[in-house]
Formats: sequence, structure tokens, C-alpha cells
Amino acid sequence: MSAAVIPEPIAQLQLQLNEIRSTRPRGRKLPDSVWQAAVELAREHGVYSVAHHLRLDYSSPTWQAFTPTQPHKPGNKN
Repeated sequence: MSAAVIPEPIAQLQLQLNEIRSTRPRGRKLPDSVWQAAVELAREHGVYSVAHHLRLDYSSPTWQAFTPTQPHKPGNKN
């Protein structure tokens, strides 16, 4: 079984996140810049892929706070 290839921008943020996690107490809030970068990557690579590789909970209130909501448009079935 081969390992999944992580896109380079996600791998770079993963390295930064590993550095942050290694120096911060567990359970401490991540910097907003990390969440902003993750949301930007999610727009290109998908929320699940980014959250999975970065070990972020995409159902967390913080993730939701940084994800812009789509306004409902009349005639849209979503």
C-alpha cells in the first residue's frame, strides 16, 4: 500500500503546524494565521483533505469561524 501524496502547500503548513504544536501546551488555541492558511488551502484542495493532513477538526467552531458562509440564493436547492 502506498502512502498518499500530500500537496506541497499542505505539507509546508503541516511542518509549521508541527513546530507550533511541539512548543505549545496541548489544548492551547492555534494562532489565527494557521486557521486562515488552512481555509485558503481548503478552497483549493478540499476541507477534508486539508483537515486530515493537518489533523484539524473540521467540525470545530474555530474552523467554522474562518470559513465564509454561502448565502442562500433563491432557486438554489442547497
